[in-house]
Amino acid sequence: MAKLVQGGCACGAVRYRIAGQPTNSMICHCQTCRRVSAAPVVPWVTFDKSSFAFLKGAPSEYASSEP
Repeated sequence: MAKLVQGGCACGAVRYRIAGQPTNSMICHCQTCRRVSAAPVVPWVTFDKSSFAFLKGAPSEYASSEP
């Protein structure tokens, strides 16, 4: 059974929906993730692109470091 999750940014300008199970999960402890989250580790989950849809708004990009 596919799981349905909805979320968005703190201000509510962008909303999204994910329908499905994660394809991967991990915990990152790199310096960039620690700085932007103010936490010692950050959990990540990956979903198939076809499972993801924006419901409202559009995200913007932020280049935190060189590629």
